Amino acid sequence: GVLCPTAALALEPALLSKGVPLLVNDTGANHMQAAAHSGIIIRQSLEYWQSCAAFGQWAPNQLGRRAVLAMGNLEYGYDFPSAFIDAFTANGGTVVATHLSDLPQADTEFSGLAEAIHEHQPDFVFALYSGLQAQRFLATYRANRWANTVPLASGGFLGANTPLGAAGPDWSVASWHAATATCSRFTAACDAGNLRVTPFSVLGYESGDRIATAWLAARSTSSAFVTALHAAPRTGPRAQRQYHLASMESHGSHWITASGRPHSSRV
Repeated sequence: GVLCPTAALALEPALLSKGVPLLVNDTGANHMQAAAHSGIIIRQSLEYWQSCAAFGQWAPNQLGRRAVLAMGNLEYGYDFPSAFIDAFTANGGTVVATHLSDLPQADTEFSGLAEAIHEHQPDFVFALYSGLQAQRFLATYRANRWANTVPLASGGFLGANTPLGAAGPDWSVASWHAATATCSRFTAACDAGNLRVTPFSVLGYESGDRIATAWLAARSTSSAFVTALHAAPRTGPRAQRQYHLASMESHGSHWITASGRPHSSRV
């Protein structure tokens, strides 16, 4: 299922009564606050909050200690913006201004962003957008004169929504990257099928592989199948991820990229 893992815990009694496991796919927008659970719900996450925390740790000594945080109203309220802020602040950085786009009283979708950048003169902008709004944000940012002087950094969903041939963010962070060695076979298969490598194609492939591996290993009983699903997933497009049953969280390499060139950072 593609759903919020916290909400999925409400399904636990019904799943237990039938002995049916649920593999939850999610972006990892929120840090799990899971109470005690049976383990019949397993999580496959894109680890978005961990990616943003990794960038917050890395950025102060690489890009500068003053940042403007810009985000869409779909991103506001999740844990991944605060994960960046907490890590950035803990490592000597300061978020000098926060811009929330598309507020009801705003004249335009990105009203106030140019003014915030002009007033605070940050070392970089960290942008958190997704979908079509990510494309509109990129077009707006690149059309302004300060785009050439203030670097644009982003979470992976903004980078993934950059139209082909368009200028994407100067820096981006995610738990996936099409150019990494572990992702090369997956990328080649996508290219052969004329498919673009996206965060959700990576997540779907890894989840399918995890289910198939568990089924081949333990098709005899339901409990053995659940145990096999909890086992450390095989090395997939994102390289090896470590999974923790109690917290329902995973972690591994997070890729910080500059103009498409990957650099590995761990969180």
